[in-house]
Amino acid sequence: MSRPEETNWEYFGFPDPGFMPAWLPAEGLMKALAERNLPFADEWDFEKIAVEDQLKPFLTSGSGQVWCREFDRQLKQTAERYLNHLKMSDLSDLPDWSEAMWTWDELLLEAADGERENIADPKQGDLSPEWDLNWLLQRRKAIDLLLYAPVPYKADILSGSTHTGIPSSPGESIAAAMEGMSPRTVVNQRPAAYITNIYGPDHGWREGSYCCDVTAVSRIYAELPEGLGSPDHIYLVMQVSGADGTDDSFSGGGPLSIGANVLTADPDGVFAEFDWHDLSWSIPAPTRDHTTSGGWKATRCSAFADYSEHFNFKNQEKES
Repeated sequence: MSRPEETNWEYFGFPDPGFMPAWLPAEGLMKALAERNLPFADEWDFEKIAVEDQLKPFLTSGSGQVWCREFDRQLKQTAERYLNHLKMSDLSDLPDWSEAMWTWDELLLEAADGERENIADPKQGDLSPEWDLNWLLQRRKAIDLLLYAPVPYKADILSGSTHTGIPSSPGESIAAAMEGMSPRTVVNQRPAAYITNIYGPDHGWREGSYCCDVTAVSRIYAELPEGLGSPDHIYLVMQVSGADGTDDSFSGGGPLSIGANVLTADPDGVFAEFDWHDLSWSIPAPTRDHTTSGGWKATRCSAFADYSEHFNFKNQEKES
């Protein structure tokens, strides 16, 4: 049992745990992993982690390599929820949203200092005989690399529509829809900005009339959890497509482009601001049973902040 203020890597023998009884660094690993799950918990209760024996109930899975394999299973599940912040400096290595997250293979390789042949993996029978110091140190480093966890984000939205049968052209219907736009704010919803033109008779209106739906995004920004402070970096990772899912329908994206996008928040937590006038008016005219759209939509979207200042178990030389 340890007190919260002293519950860190050093208390459990790191960075040189080789001469410690095996249970002590193992308990440290368990507490560190439990702490890395706190960003996903209903409340941040590190004191409970500090004072409770994390190792004893875990030992029911077995000892030695069996224990290590079960620990790795749980670490893998947690790691895949964290942003791989090391990729943020070179976005050319980010063809898809999913590539931004830690994968198990990438985490093990980084924890082994990029030397694949040095990875300690109990699933491959690499531990000798039952407990391996390299495995222990690599799993500590792997946990240290898990820094960027999800945080809420908001989008300020404007939306309007016209379904009156009055507009006699697509342009008139767009202008009417924009004239009556009303604001709202959404939380953790994939943002989208688009114009949809509809042929009036499809909605029961007169021949030659047009209807329109407009949704515009004015701002996307982070909503940091209470107590997180002001992290150095907050990222928004979005997978973006055209309004109807095709590249041809993409317009008005401002700083966005088709594919994976990474936006960094400014000191006020704002990722991007948009001018809704940029939404394209040059959308093909709709015809009977065929609507037309222009704009953009996020098919995947998450915000991530650096939690390292909030963690007790961390590399004192902060990862960049």
